[in-house]
Amino acid sequence: MSTQQQQQQESKHSWKPTPSNDEEEDVFEAMLKRTGCLDQHNDVMECMAEHRDWRQCQEQVRKMKVCMAKYQETKGGQST
Repeated sequence: MSTQQQQQQESKHSWKPTPSNDEEEDVFEAMLKRTGCLDQHNDVMECMAEHRDWRQCQEQVRKMKVCMAKYQETKGGQST
């Protein structure tokens, strides 16, 4: 079998690794960047890391909710 034939045969059986957690987080981060709400999300995460109680992070959660609502309004307005 020639080298080219071996490479073709190998490519038929090649597997693609599943994305690592870092790559998955990058997809999530990219989505948040598109919404314009990445900073608000990070604020919620920092508050949760500090307090470990979402009830103490209501202001950050509210800001995130407002940001996402604005994004949804803008997104909905563009599609019509």
